[in-house]
This record gives sequence, structure tokens and C-alpha cells, in this order.
Amino acid sequence: MFDKSKTELILYPEGKTYTNYTIPSSVLKIKSAAFENCRLISLTIPDNVTSIESAAFYGCRMTSIMISETITRIAGSAFSNCTDLASVTIPNGVISIEHGAFADCSSLKHVTIPDSVTSIQYGAFMDCCSLSIVTIPNKVTSIDSSAFSGCTSLKHIYLLSENPPVIEYDTFNNVEDTCILHVPIGSKKEYAQAEGWERFKNIQEDIL
Repeated sequence: MFDKSKTELILYPEGKTYTNYTIPSSVLKIKSAAFENCRLISLTIPDNVTSIESAAFYGCRMTSIMISETITRIAGSAFSNCTDLASVTIPNGVISIEHGAFADCSSLKHVTIPDSVTSIQYGAFMDCCSLSIVTIPNKVTSIDSSAFSGCTSLKHIYLLSENPPVIEYDTFNNVEDTCILHVPIGSKKEYAQAEGWERFKNIQEDIL
């Protein structure tokens, strides 16, 4: 279902049994809950799309998704509870990963966060219990509460900034004891003394 101009995709019928779908090239925006709980395994998003609204793909069965480079906004809970989603590449141009965007994606093992991102909001990757490695780009200045809470398989966090991003006490709840923090050479002291980061027991200076 589209708007009259076919620039907004409003709703993909939940009852459809297709496993593959290509969004028409006229679409610029994917509206809230448009694909909620759909059975699609593969989805092609055209280059014209610039915005994915809240819960647009909540509960979908997709195993991987390549988000178009033209996307500038991924709204809250956009891909939340996509329990089969194993990998995702967030396009360069997205500035903020909004609240709960990928929360409860229990199969998610690989995520690429682009250099354009400056903030990761509340619960963005909460309970992604298969995620083992994450790289936080240089421009990220803040990571909100519970952003990576419950990511119990997380073993390595690579931080590219010499200045510790602002985090909350529970941003990485349940991972501080077992996860290795990799930081730029010369910045270990700053991270070891920064609020929230000081909870990590293993901080290594090994990023040039």
C-alpha cells in the first residue's frame, strides 16, 4: 500500500507469503510498521529511499540486509526483534542509530557502523546476544543507556577515538567483565578513568 504519489510505502500486507520483495524505485520513505512481522527473507531497498521510520521492519524474518547509501535516518525500533537477522551494514550518512533500532536481534553477529555516526541511542543493540565484535567510529561522542546491554557474546569492542565517548553506567551492562576494550595507543589512561569505561577489567592499547 502506497500514498497517491507512490513515494511513501505505507504497508506491506502481513498475510503475503512472498519471501523476496523489491521496493519500487519511486519510494522515498518507508513508513512506521510498514513491514511489521512480514515473512520476507530478502528485501531490496532502492537508492531513492532516504528514511526508514519507527518499527518499519519490526519482527521480520530477514537474515541480512544491505541498507541503501542514501538512507540518512533509521528510526527507533526500525529492525527490532528481527530474530533471524545475522548481519547488517548501516550506510555512511546515518548520523544517529536511534533507540532500539536493532534491539532483540538475537542472531545478529556482524554490524558495520559507519564513520558518519555521532551517537548511539538508548537500547540500540540491546539483547543482541550473538554480537561478538563491534567497532565504535571516531566521531561517536555519546552512547546512551543500555545501548549494548545484554550483548552477552560481546568479546571485543574497538574504539577509534582517543577521547572516550560519554556513556552511562549500564551502556554495556553484563559485558564489562568478559569483554576486551581496544583503544588507541596513548589513550588507555583516559578510558580507565572515564565514567562507565572504568568498569571494564581489560583495556588494551593496540589501535594506531
